[in-house]
Amino acid sequence: MARESLEVQVITPQGLVAGDDFSYETIDETEGAKFYNSGSQFVHLKAGSAETEVTIQTPREFDGNLGLDDRVIELGENDEAFVGPFEPRLYNQDDKRVYIDSNQADTEAAVFRLG
Repeated sequence: MARESLEVQVITPQGLVAGDDFSYETIDETEGAKFYNSGSQFVHLKAGSAETEVTIQTPREFDGNLGLDDRVIELGENDEAFVGPFEPRLYNQDDKRVYIDSNQADTEAAVFRLG
């Protein structure tokens, strides 16, 4: 199974209405998720029925071998968080996607950018 691709949803001046205009996807606990990143995207995370750790990978190294720790967001049961934007040279994989992982099977995410 491959990483789930999350659709980047655009917030226009007219706005978005939760449930009507945008959607959440579940982050696969085994494979994780990914989304296209130009540097203006941000993510709304929703934890499920347990404390959750969401990891946003930082794959780059600088000066030969100086790496950054992955970004870890800790959420309590049913907590929510907005995270981002994501600097491409720090967060993007070679495919220009940001990779997100969760330690729980019921973590949901929606990716947005202003349009």
